[in-house]
Amino acid sequence: MMKWSSSSSGDRVRLLCSALGLAVLAPYLECLFRHTCMGGHLCVEHGPYTIWPYANDAVWVMLLPAVAVMCWWSNMYGKQIFSLALLFLVATNLNIMTGILPSWWQVYPKGLWISVLAAVGIPFVGLFIGGRAGRFVAPESDRARTRRVMLVGIGVVAGVMCFMLGLLSGERQRELAEQRNLRGRVGMLLTTYKAVESTNWGRAHNEVGKQLLDAMRDYQSRFGIEKGTNRYTRMFSEALAIADAVERQALSEELAQSNLLHQLRIDPTTGLPLDPTNEDTSLPVPIDPATGLPIPDEPEAQK
Repeated sequence: MMKWSSSSSGDRVRLLCSALGLAVLAPYLECLFRHTCMGGHLCVEHGPYTIWPYANDAVWVMLLPAVAVMCWWSNMYGKQIFSLALLFLVATNLNIMTGILPSWWQVYPKGLWISVLAAVGIPFVGLFIGGRAGRFVAPESDRARTRRVMLVGIGVVAGVMCFMLGLLSGERQRELAEQRNLRGRVGMLLTTYKAVESTNWGRAHNEVGKQLLDAMRDYQSRFGIEKGTNRYTRMFSEALAIADAVERQALSEELAQSNLLHQLRIDPTTGLPLDPTNEDTSLPVPIDPATGLPIPDEPEAQK
């Protein structure tokens, strides 16, 4: 491997892109195989997450497009294939994370693995050899070219960062709107539950309680438990207590029903459950072995 100070601009960019390309594949594969799942990127069911998964994503989201653009100013062998492979990897994970690509976009495992192999093999070769420049380049212009390529890479990183911040901001605004709507639904159901509780409408009371339970569990799974001292936090605590009571009552009723089903006896002839109040609890009638007929009970006087 040649020294950085004695290399040309194409060699410098090649060494930089090769090193960055190999280094950034580690956080990319970490994202692809560790915390991206069928439920969506960083889905709620697998949380809560620390800051490191998000920092891991920020590294590869910014550096992969920058390396894919900067390598075009290098003398790397197969730089076109390397650039397209990196862009395909970025598009694959971004589609898994956000779903912003069109519906016809499909991730083919074979294409993904080919892109990973190209993204590993080409920069590994680029660490040691590169194509020769076809003409002499003056040292001053050579250094200026290196600086321009570095500025292009920084510009790509800044553009990708702004795009991701805008995307996350829009996602956050949508989540806040959904949270406000869900808060309103919880408040409405809580007020209705209290109003129906004072009446003798048992069926309506149970139905509103089930809806409140579903709304509270949905809110908890998406936004967690409210903390603080504001008015909604107090209402949330009250609604959560009612939802827990409704859930315990439903579980107890389900358990009692299950025990009742286990206690029922089935008529082998009709397949219907037997009424325990109508079951014949008398002793079995003895059978005469000679005639096969039931032996009648003897009167008490003859005994």
